Parts: sequence; structure tokens; C-alpha cells
Amino acid sequence: MFKFFQTIKTIKKLREINPDKRWLKNQRLYFARMAQAEEPGASAKWIFLKSKLVISLTAILIVLSLGGGAINSAKAALPSDVLFPVKLFTEKIQGLLIIGNENKIDFTLKLAEKRLEEIEQRIEKNNGESPNNKDITAEAIRLAKNNLEKAGTLMAQTVDSKNNGEKNLKQIERVFEKLEKVAERKNQLAKKLTAENPDLTATFNSLDLASIKIEEEINTKINVTGQGEDAAKIIKNQAKKSMERAENKIRNIGRKLLNTDLDQNGENEKSEKEQEETLKKLEKLANKLEKSAEKMESAAENLKNAKKEFNSGKFNEAIRKANEGFKDSAEAE
Repeated sequence: MFKFFQTIKTIKKLREINPDKRWLKNQRLYFARMAQAEEPGASAKWIFLKSKLVISLTAILIVLSLGGGAINSAKAALPSDVLFPVKLFTEKIQGLLIIGNENKIDFTLKLAEKRLEEIEQRIEKNNGESPNNKDITAEAIRLAKNNLEKAGTLMAQTVDSKNNGEKNLKQIERVFEKLEKVAERKNQLAKKLTAENPDLTATFNSLDLASIKIEEEINTKINVTGQGEDAAKIIKNQAKKSMERAENKIRNIGRKLLNTDLDQNGENEKSEKEQEETLKKLEKLANKLEKSAEKMESAAENLKNAKKEFNSGKFNEAIRKANEGFKDSAEAE
């Protein structure tokens, strides 16, 4: 403890020391010359290459310090395992070394699916039972959502050009395939886990909302690329899937609302105080149900309009309405 206080005193003394003015002047001149020495137009590129080189070297040094055995063991690590943070760290390093937004988007979507796959593996390891701690599952889903959000940001940053229409459409199809895989895994997990842990419902919904954000960016990309036959086919398929997703969500929540237990049997056996508390709880539940019903009404209206737009061939508008319906129903849930 004495050494700690001595260190604090020393730091305070060091703050009072000012550098020599002549030395500061020389350093300013030195950095000014260095800045002028860069070729016009090449400085930004050179700085980028240097930063990439620094990151690469740093990554290599860190990986070497961890040791090959630890890295290999970490590859199979699952959420809550000791080496799982090492796995996440090595993935982060991999992401830093990937060049090009298209490749980065593919990588981040692959990581989103991997996080969900790890929950499935954890369930298998627990002999079919869900992870003991629901926070472990929630954290894994949060990481998957972060990857989806990152993919959406990268998609927004991708430069579009009508001259690269075919290339853009191939990338879009690839992104949709990966999003579909994520959705399939999410749906399977949600069926298994939300029955036991209803609190996870909102967490799973966040994955769908992040996917919708990517789809919105894709729509923008398609519209910039051009409305060829292939592009129209992709938009039409997307509209179908958006409506299916909204319809399934609305149907599931409708069932939940109908099955809400408002039965007051046995009230006569309770004391007056207990009955009063129960009535307060029921009143709160009734208010929530009323708000949910309003949201569900809005969701159903949006879905109805989405189907009208789809039948009229206005697929972009159908997607927008269907997604609004999904968002309303997610809020109701």
C-alpha cells in the first residue's frame, strides 16, 4: 500500500515537469518536414498500407504469444468456455486483415451464423437441454446481432455502380443465402429456448430486426444497380419472404394473446390483501394486452397492404409494408 501512494506522488510530480521549449520546436520542424516529404496523392494510400502493416505485425506477434496450441483449442470453444474469448479475439484479428467490403460482409455473416451454431452445440453438449444460464445464450445472440449490424453498415458503405450490375446482384444473392441460414438457425433455437425462457423472445427478435436492416440496404443497392429482369426477380422473392416472416410472427403472437391466462378461479379462497394484489396485476396485464392489441391491429393492416402492393407488382412497397408489420408485431410481443 505504501508503494502505491509513493507511485501516485511520483506521477503528480512528473505532471509538473514541462518539456524544453527548444526540443518542442525541433520536433515540430521534424514532423513538418516529414509531412512535406510525402508525395501528393500518395499519402493517404501510404498511411493506409502502413496501418495495415502495423495491424498485421501486431496480430502476428499476439498470435505467436498466445501459442498455436491455445489457438487450435480455442477454435472449438463454446460460449462460457475459458478459451471462448481467445476465439473471439482471433476472429477479430481475422476481420481486420480482410480486404474489401464484400469479403468483410461475407465474413461477418458467417460469424453471425457461427454464434447461433455454438448455442446448438452447447445444447447438444448438455444432452438436449438448454444452457444452464440463459445469460450465456443471450450474450451469444447479442454477438450474432452485432455481426448482422456490422454487415448492414458495410452494405451501406459499399459503392454501387450500374456498370457492375451483374457483380452486385451475385453479391446480393450470396448475402440473402447467408441471411436465410441465420434465420433458419434462429427459428430452430427460438422454438427450443423461448418456451422455457420467454425473456429471450425480444433477444431473438433483435436478430430479425438486424436482418431487416440489411435487407433495406440491399433494396437500396438493387435500386441503384438497375431494374433488370434478374433484379426484379430478387426483389419479388424478397417480398414473398418478408410477407411470410410478418405473417408467421403475427400468427404466433395472436396465439399467445389468445392463450393469456386471465382466469380468476380460487379468488374466494385468497385473503382480501392477496385479492387486491392479484387485481392490480390483472389490471397491468390488461393494459399491456390493450397496447399489444393496438400494435397487432397495425401489424395486420400493414400485412394486408403489403399483399395488395405485391399483387399490384409493387414489390419494394410490399417489402416495406411487410417489414413494418413485422416490427409492429415484435413490439406487441
